[in-house]
Amino acid sequence: MKVYLIPVPNYDGPGPQEVMAKQLQSNREIDLLQFLDSRSLRLDPWNPSPPLISIVNGGDCESDNPLALFDPLVAYNSQPLVTVEEALDFFMQLLQVRV
Repeated sequence: MKVYLIPVPNYDGPGPQEVMAKQLQSNREIDLLQFLDSRSLRLDPWNPSPPLISIVNGGDCESDNPLALFDPLVAYNSQPLVTVEEALDFFMQLLQVRV
């Protein structure tokens, strides 16, 4: 699996100036990403998928397969923790072990 960081041309707004792009291999993967990005699942805190911006043709990368564009993820060591509750929730998730 390859994940690319693609710069956004002519972007002067706040926030990141690049998007995260993943090369998609099948229509089933597209359907799954769109399902995980549905409104009901987007609000679910257990949803592991980052918010989907768009799916575009991948002509600029190594293949013609479509690309899924996402907001870039925040590094775990630079989390914008504003409240004590957010900090506790972050560390509980960090230390959580699934059996």
